[in-house]
Amino acid sequence: MEYFKLISKEIGDKKIDLVLESYDTAILELIIDRLNRRDNVGATYTEIHPLIHQYQISITGLDEDGFKNILEEIERELEVKF
Repeated sequence: MEYFKLISKEIGDKKIDLVLESYDTAILELIIDRLNRRDNVGATYTEIHPLIHQYQISITGLDEDGFKNILEEIERELEVKF
């Protein structure tokens, strides 16, 4: 099952902005929660197109590798694949 469809991403110095489609907001909220539990990391998401389930995610204090590591941890824990 595909949990997310990546629409766009912008990666800067310790900042990641993503736009994606997702029909599973529980997984999205879990990822945001895990990000916010990390020291010096902040993450928020905003629904930008409700009819097509599109969200913007902003993450600060984390690089792309760190974000991938968090996704891998969640994949192992929930036995899902992103």
